[in-house]
Formats: sequence, structure tokens, C-alpha cells
Amino acid sequence: MGSSDSQVVARLDAVFDGFVVDGNVVGASVAVSREGDKIYMRCDGFADRESGRRVTADSLYRLASLTKLVTSVTALSLWDEKRLDLAEPVRTYLPWFETRLADGTPADITLSELMSHSGGLTYGFLGAVDGPMVAAGVSDGLDDARLSLAENCRRIATVPLICAPGSAWNYSVSTDVLGAVIEAVTGEPLPQAVSARVTGPLGMVDTAFTAVDPARLTKAYAIRPDGVVPMSDPQELPSSTGGIVRYSPGRALDSQAFPSGGSGMVGSLDDYLALLEAIRTGGAPILSPEAVRLLVTDQVAGLDVPMAGAGWGFGHGVAVLRDPAAAGTARGEGAWRWAGVYGLSYWVDPASGTSAVSMTNTAGTGKPGHFHDSVTRAVHPDAA
Repeated sequence: MGSSDSQVVARLDAVFDGFVVDGNVVGASVAVSREGDKIYMRCDGFADRESGRRVTADSLYRLASLTKLVTSVTALSLWDEKRLDLAEPVRTYLPWFETRLADGTPADITLSELMSHSGGLTYGFLGAVDGPMVAAGVSDGLDDARLSLAENCRRIATVPLICAPGSAWNYSVSTDVLGAVIEAVTGEPLPQAVSARVTGPLGMVDTAFTAVDPARLTKAYAIRPDGVVPMSDPQELPSSTGGIVRYSPGRALDSQAFPSGGSGMVGSLDDYLALLEAIRTGGAPILSPEAVRLLVTDQVAGLDVPMAGAGWGFGHGVAVLRDPAAAGTARGEGAWRWAGVYGLSYWVDPASGTSAVSMTNTAGTGKPGHFHDSVTRAVHPDAA
């Protein structure tokens, strides 16, 4: 380990000591790889604070929106097989997915727009608590709604688009619709398609749409005014936009819950690092180099990506760094990242050969926020 790596380790340990040991984050697992060598891995804190169960290297976390990368990669593997055309409308694969603007004008969403969140869809938690998505009974993929993936997507299609496809970036249930496209093209349930094309080939034995071992699943916690407390089931927490995020931590154990391609998977630290490293090194054995370029190349040039921040664009499933100076980061142009609302994040910086995963069981400070930002700065000291 070189001196710079030693400094990274010291800074990351200080982050753990300041957040996890002090109890602001209940439990966390962080791994950093540089040019294929794991320069840091630490798993600390409590998987279940009330019972005293500690986080270990094989602890399982609710991946939330880290699921999106897995689903997007599955779709791009079908592009490699020439079974998906990203320029085609979603209706080519789901004939019933007929979307319209607010004035009733039909408006088709292409697969590329779907995967880059520029199709005009949204999330219920991004709107008012009684907004159109909520009124239509759409699940954001985090709750315990008793409906099928197809039914949820049919409900999504009834909600007017918030803008014309291709005209703006907006975080959305798009990746859940992508899951339905994958099912239609393969003739397989989404979990089976994902296993055959991504998690199976990479040996990601801990990653699935329900916890493969309930005894290893971390308990979910939330930041509240009275401290860090266990999430109830269900749990409603305010979103940053004034809406409500509806959680159901028990969904991770519910085999009857529909497979949400946007937020429904459970997995482990090493599994996810294996996925990032496969993509960083060219895609084998799951994607071609051409498919990787589609994933990590900005597809929304000219559009702002407010959830990622200044200097960031968006590819076919990940935020992509356009301008390091504008973003205030030491990561190189072309770095890519995303995060999950239960308290997780990842980023890959091809310029330095770095892949990093940060998983916590604490919604709030564990996702983009103090812990995540501190981990990022520990690896890239000038990063925002």
C-alpha cells in the first residue's frame, strides 16, 4: 500500500470514528478499490442496535436506488443481444404503456429517455402528498403495496407526464417501467432475468429482490428530531421536496412484493463492488465495452440534473460527471455515481481507477449527506 493509500485509510477511519462509533450512523460498510486492489474495507457499528448484533462483512442492506444500476445493466445486456433498441418507444415492448401530456396529447417515451430519466415520468414522493401519482395508487417501490409490477406500470401510464419526453431531467419510476420491459422481452420474471444476466455471472450470491438470509439483514433506522430511531413498518418520512417517502422495511423479506427495478433489491458490500469493478474494467462478463459506454456517457446534454448537482449529467442509469470544476470535485470527467434513500451510495472514477461503495442502515445521513460526503472527501480530499 502506497503512502497516499495509507492517508486514505486514515481519513476513512476518522470518518467511521466520527459517525459510526459516535452513533450518528448505526451501522456501515465501506469498501474502496483502486486499480482492482481493495485498499480499504471496514464494517462497523450495529446491524441491529437493540439486540446488539454487529455489522459484519456479509451483512445485507436494502439497496433502494442502488437497484437501478443492476436493472439498467440487465437492459443493456439485452441491447448487446440486439433484443432492445434504445431509440424505440417503450410501447414497442409494452403496447399498453400509452403516455400523455397534461393536455391529453399522446407522447411516447423512448427507451433511452426512460433509462436517462428524461421521459417526463416522476416519483410520488417528489410531488405533493396528494399528488397525481399518489392519487393513481402508484407505488414508488419502497412500500408494501399489494400489486404486480405490470399493474403498477399500468397505473404509472395513467398519470400525465410532467413534461414532454426529452425536454427535462426528472428522477422517476422509469427504472420500474424498465423492469417491465425486461420481463416482456425475455419472457422471464425480472428476478430471473437479473440473475441470468448480471448477478449470476458475477457471483453476486447475496443480491436478490428479497434477503437471501434474513439473519444477515440489517435493521433500518431513520434520523428523527429525537435521535436515530428504528423505522416502523410502514414508515412515512418527509422528502426534501415536500412530499412523503413511504417505506416498508419488511418488504426486503416479502416474496410477494413486486420486484421493483428501481428500488427493490437487497445486497452486500462485496457483491456491489464486484458489479462496479466489472463495469469499470470494460463490462465482461456481463456487458460489451459499447454497452458500458452507453451506460456511463451523458445522454442528457443541455439538461440540468438537479438531484446530482452542478457539473453532472446522466447516462443510461447513472449520474455522469461533466465538469469537475463546476461540481467542485477532484474526481475526473466521466466519473459516475448514485445513491439510495435507505443510506447507501457508490461512485466510480475511471481516471484514478477508483471504485467505492458506502452502505449504511441509516436513512438520512447515510445517503447523500454528511456520512457519504465525508467518505467521498476522504478518498478524494478536494471532492465536494
